[in-house]
Amino acid sequence: MFELAQRREAPVADFVRDFDAAMKVTAARGLPEALRAGLDDLERTLTERIERVRPEAERFEKKLAGAVDDTARRALDAVRKLREKTAAAARSAETRRDPAVKSYREFLRPRGVLQERVLSALTLFLESTSHPLDCLDEALDKHVAAARESRPLHWLLDFGGCRGGGTA
Repeated sequence: MFELAQRREAPVADFVRDFDAAMKVTAARGLPEALRAGLDDLERTLTERIERVRPEAERFEKKLAGAVDDTARRALDAVRKLREKTAAAARSAETRRDPAVKSYREFLRPRGVLQERVLSALTLFLESTSHPLDCLDEALDKHVAAARESRPLHWLLDFGGCRGGGTA
């Protein structure tokens, strides 16, 4: 998951919160600039032309204003659908480029359903070269020494420094 987010230059948390939304955002970044600009230009040009035609049509015949508005709505809906199909094609291309995307999605939403999970503290070591016991050595030694002296010892470990191979 970390590699996926890194390759797409996005926070890991975005993928964990809403995987599909994060994929949409990152796939949209992958659209060629000429295509994105062309779609923007198409929508802008349609809007400008319709705004120019509407008053003239209304001046000619009042009833034509409704027809122009209806035509504008249908034309802009068609552009919106084209944008959606383009975004879907971009997501599909991203998935083909990175086959692990399906595995990540299935991990986060088995059979398409969110799952409640309890993660072990040992999950921290999945990306570490350290063994969990290596990180506990120093703290365990102190605890054993305190127990031998019959003095209570409470301890808190920070595994953050241990994830890369050091000790806490």
